[in-house]
Amino acid sequence: MRSSSTGQPKHASNLPVSEAGLEHEFTAALAALAPRHPLAVAVSGGPDSTAALALATQYALDHQHPAPMALIVDHGLRAESAAEAAMAAEQARAAGLTAHVLFWEGTNPAANVQALARAARYRLIAEQMQTLGLRDLITGHTADDQVETFLLRLGRGSGLKGLAGIAPTGPFPLAGYTGLRVLRPLLGVRKAQLVQHCEALGLRTVNDPSNENTAFARVQAREIMSTLGTLGLTHGRLLATIGHLQRASAAIEAAVEQLLRQAVRFEPFGFAKISLSLVQTAPEEVALRVLANGLRAVSGEPYGAEFDDLGRLWHEVRASVAYPARTLSGCLVGRDNGLLWVAREPAAAASTSVDIQPGQSAVWDGRFVVALGASYEPGRYRVAADRRPIRRADLGAYPAIKGQLATLVPSGFPALWRGEQCLGPAALTPGQGLHARFLPLQEAGTAS
Repeated sequence: MRSSSTGQPKHASNLPVSEAGLEHEFTAALAALAPRHPLAVAVSGGPDSTAALALATQYALDHQHPAPMALIVDHGLRAESAAEAAMAAEQARAAGLTAHVLFWEGTNPAANVQALARAARYRLIAEQMQTLGLRDLITGHTADDQVETFLLRLGRGSGLKGLAGIAPTGPFPLAGYTGLRVLRPLLGVRKAQLVQHCEALGLRTVNDPSNENTAFARVQAREIMSTLGTLGLTHGRLLATIGHLQRASAAIEAAVEQLLRQAVRFEPFGFAKISLSLVQTAPEEVALRVLANGLRAVSGEPYGAEFDDLGRLWHEVRASVAYPARTLSGCLVGRDNGLLWVAREPAAAASTSVDIQPGQSAVWDGRFVVALGASYEPGRYRVAADRRPIRRADLGAYPAIKGQLATLVPSGFPALWRGEQCLGPAALTPGQGLHARFLPLQEAGTAS
């Protein structure tokens, strides 16, 4: 990752006074999220994020908090992107803020561009936040984004949790960044208001042409809103519906959290065991969410399986004691009498590799925090899956791995490599070599 920094870490005091109504709305929304200062603001140069930065700066000034920092990602996907990132950074610097421009390096993708760019953006921002000691990131998601997300998920047949839309706050959308949060205090604000706000403050903004490209589903959803309005499905009514769904989803989520603690056990070698007797007695919506949580944790993916696929798997596994292992969301799911087990799919883990040096730590496959002892012999190392059986000593100390899991777990467990030579699997306890800790256990504070 490359980055450039502009500005000084001082408090911004020379921004124009923001419009009172929007400022008050932003203040109430942000305060409700209990922000941890100083804040990071993801800035693209567009009106949404530019307004978010201005409002966050005014909030910090009014409440005597340290000024926020602007984090700007240059994806390098368009010829204009470098100039736009530089403009956004210069504008932040002129307001007395610190700005960091982060660069996505490598080959531009030919397909799935928006998803890959989004993942790269969040990764770059998370790494910079950790470097700067920042914990909360403000994004410029608006009421328009909320409604578009609802429509897209409705078209995919999402369940209640998906239709509840974008949450005002939540954990970072990439695995491995425990402790970082995303705050979205503008979800109740229309984009047009933010455009007007930037104009009133004399702030420069840029327009990404992809926002007008009808090849993207989100743009198509935006365009049908005028038609939906003739049926009474206005932004206001859709937002009210999303609010109702969010309250219902939150009530269900409380039951899910309780059942997760009772019925799911995450094992240090990177798999999960789920008690079918406990989960089967729960309401189906709760049971499906528990299963989805297990799949997300074991796969390392921030998003779960499609609702229909998840439902089919759940009905199949309940109906057959001799349920054969099935793949879903980068995992293999099988049944062992009264237990459902979830393990990483070997082919999915085999494609993941991360470079590491002695004394460094990294996240491998979105599932394990790995660390190489500082006293290890200097050299170029990488962490990748090891398809060899786990050492007999490890199995003796950890007898939970048996049957089909005994062949699956090693292929989804991190090992240390030097060139094409595998030096052996990671240890579960810190030492001189490679140490691995399964992220669900680390996030729960559970000892191995």
